[in-house]
Amino acid sequence: MAQVVAPSLSPDGLTLYAASAHTIVSYDRSSTSATFATAATTLDVAPAGEELGSPEISPSCRTLYFLGHDAMGTRVFAASR
Repeated sequence: MAQVVAPSLSPDGLTLYAASAHTIVSYDRSSTSATFATAATTLDVAPAGEELGSPEISPSCRTLYFLGHDAMGTRVFAASR
């Protein structure tokens, strides 16, 4: 697996979000005293040549904000459920 960077913990402490090259991955755990499970791909939408980074989950855990970096610069994106 690729190196993960810019980890961000959910408000309840049960999910950790991180950037891994062209994807945003998440790690879940059952309680705040448990260890995190194997990563699951949360968002895999980066076009060729673009890197995703700096994921931040909203307080409601319904919107994930992240950066997209490419030759044109950096943009802020949001994915909601």
